Amino acid sequence: MNLPSLSFASSIRPVRCVAFVSALLVLVATRAAAAAAPEAASISADAAVQKELAELERVLNANSKLEETLRINIDQLMSQSFRAQNPDVDALLKKQPGLANALKVDQQFLLRRAIARLARVKVTRPDALALDQFLKDHPDIRKALQKSPGQIVDAQFLIANPALARFMETHPALSSVLLKKQDDLAKKGAPTKK
Repeated sequence: MNLPSLSFASSIRPVRCVAFVSALLVLVATRAAAAAAPEAASISADAAVQKELAELERVLNANSKLEETLRINIDQLMSQSFRAQNPDVDALLKKQPGLANALKVDQQFLLRRAIARLARVKVTRPDALALDQFLKDHPDIRKALQKSPGQIVDAQFLIANPALARFMETHPALSSVLLKKQDDLAKKGAPTKK
């Protein structure tokens, strides 16, 4: 009789359907997570640099500890002793050999990315260029923000760094988003990210 084969065949269909739906949900969730993560605008017009930084974006979306390590130690990426102590960084640089050059061309990429993630918006190219120039002109502020990007909305940090406060005043699109995020955190009683 064909009954056993019919019941077997009918049991396969739901399994295939569940597998398909599960795969589809994973794909949708992955794309939604990628879309939700703000990107840092690249200031470089070089296609190779943009490609390297776009790939780095994908890697860092899954590994925030690696992002912090790179941001804090950006000047040590080519040091063999640093790479030996940080195997994730070493593996990344081996996988993406052009990445060190891309980060040298776009030196503030990781800091802009941290600020964009703090604000939960994409930093526009004009704001990225202005922020990049500001950070080049103020290396002391850049170093402090590399260590703790959350300080960019800290009132005490802005008071201690009037040049940053003036920059934020002249870039209302960037400052208003960051300050709104700070206000939202304060209302919830949550500490700021540093």
